[in-house]
Amino acid sequence: MTIEKSIKRSDKKTDKERQNTTEHYSNFQSNSLAHSFADPGATPKAAQIAALVQPKPTSKKKLGNLRQSQKKQEQEDNIKKHEAKYPMTSAEAIAFFGQRLNDNERDEILNCGEIYYVGKDFPKKQRKVVIASENNFGFDDEKGDYIAIVGEHIGYRYEIIDMLDTGAFGEALKCYDHKQKREVALKIIRSKKRFYYQATVEIKILEYIQEHDKIGISNVVKILDYFIFRKHIVIYNF
Repeated sequence: MTIEKSIKRSDKKTDKERQNTTEHYSNFQSNSLAHSFADPGATPKAAQIAALVQPKPTSKKKLGNLRQSQKKQEQEDNIKKHEAKYPMTSAEAIAFFGQRLNDNERDEILNCGEIYYVGKDFPKKQRKVVIASENNFGFDDEKGDYIAIVGEHIGYRYEIIDMLDTGAFGEALKCYDHKQKREVALKIIRSKKRFYYQATVEIKILEYIQEHDKIGISNVVKILDYFIFRKHIVIYNF
């Protein structure tokens, strides 16, 4: 080996060692700085510097949001893997959809016989959380009309598809009956006492016409059933 090659190799080795030494010293200096300022006997200013040097721990709020996000993602993955099979019992519905149900919905489901549809998982912001005495738990507007959201359920059986019309006594919705597997119209009467009497009169008239018009010459919608849902009288037409 010539002297020139030997010198060049020596220079390369020296540069590499110098670089490793610099990196080692830099890491050592950073760690030493953090430990020295973290000393219990350090001055207040030193403690502030230590806080800047050391990595900030994740806050409890961020950890909580992260865990909540992971839990929701796991729930969504579980629903994708195991889709709901209707009809189901009240116990099965609470076990399957428990994480997304509020206390009011749990009580409703427990009082239902069979569950045919629970609705989509909407953000909580779509319904305001209010006290019990205000606008029927947030389900109604100021006039007493039910706040219908497309994709939600009526009576854990009917899926809201569209708004058909509104009137003096309430509103008409286009829905899908998940039990009978057909589209129907639901008329939801306002949740005010003065409208309950009008609804009962309308139900009696429709039942009378249906009983006496066997061949359908009256051209009036047929009433199939009626029920109470969240303090609203609901008339089931087809």
